[in-house]
Amino acid sequence: MGCLVPHGLQVRAGRRGGLDYPIAASYLAEILPSRARGRWLVAAFSLQAAGILLGAAAGVVILEAYPHVTSWRIMLGFGLLPALIIIWLRRRVPESPRWLAQNGREQEARDIGRALVGVPVQVTDADKERHEPPAEGVGAFLQPRLFSRQWRRRTVFTAAPWFLMDIATYGVGIFTPTLLASLTVHGANTTFIADDIVSTKGTALLDVFLVVGFLLAIFLIDRVGRVPLQLVGFAVMAVALCVLAIGSQLPGGAGAHLPMVLIGFGLFNMFMNLGPNATTFALPAEVFPSEIRSAGHGFAAGCGKLGAALGTFLFPVLLTGIGQAALLYAVAAACALGFLITLVFRVEPRGCSLDELSGVQATRLAPRVTPP
Repeated sequence: MGCLVPHGLQVRAGRRGGLDYPIAASYLAEILPSRARGRWLVAAFSLQAAGILLGAAAGVVILEAYPHVTSWRIMLGFGLLPALIIIWLRRRVPESPRWLAQNGREQEARDIGRALVGVPVQVTDADKERHEPPAEGVGAFLQPRLFSRQWRRRTVFTAAPWFLMDIATYGVGIFTPTLLASLTVHGANTTFIADDIVSTKGTALLDVFLVVGFLLAIFLIDRVGRVPLQLVGFAVMAVALCVLAIGSQLPGGAGAHLPMVLIGFGLFNMFMNLGPNATTFALPAEVFPSEIRSAGHGFAAGCGKLGAALGTFLFPVLLTGIGQAALLYAVAAACALGFLITLVFRVEPRGCSLDELSGVQATRLAPRVTPP
């Protein structure tokens, strides 16, 4: 069993905002067996699809019950409930045995290690070694080793596709109701609330494909690998966006070609979660060595959130400025670039231990041989 949380990073790291992605992914990657690591990483991440589907369903119910413009306040407040549940559940997560061993709490490390692997463990001398303290401030995020000759290929491989994927995911995903309304809901007798309800129902229907995509990813990721899924996902996302763009340019507009709109959105949602939305979360937790695993994942996630911010804020501006078709083609090009970067810089973790992937023999809590 390898290190659970890299060098001194505690599970209870709430004092630093934005650490949930790298801490959760690093924790899971380092306690899971190689044969099931990808499946469980994606399964944990896939709960976001359930949340998205629940959010869309809650939006439909709230809009139907309170059809006025302030209903968004109720929908926003609804998100507080799962957050409170997660705060309570997180308090039950055990500390990293590796971190405990390195800080002189060996008995706790043994107890938690045994609870995790089901057999007695011992703390080796290597586990007790204290490594150089983690960088503080900006240095904790911009880990110099991430850009060294040895690891920069993996930094590009994990960060750039996540950046490009989140441009598409957040741009198209958040504004799916807006796109649906502009593509398909027209007419002089419609009202803002009526259009909003129709587009929200359409979004809830299309969000089912998000769940299907994650289910397929859980089933396939340890069978076919992360890189093939990411490549197929980016390729189909680009094609799906082109289908939507072409539909908006046909005579009568997309509203006259509703099957194309549904196929385009359905394919985009399903293959996004079958591919890069699942794999970009799992890959950084697997391809970096333990001492920079959380830094690598944090940098990749940060690049992803930069892409999310660009997609969220620029999408409505560009939708008005250049129109639906041009914007959809541009996002399709971003997906095609994600495909190309994945192909060129690929590293496949399927079936490999974290030690094999890093090329470094990681320290570990070793199983203790007990007499019969």
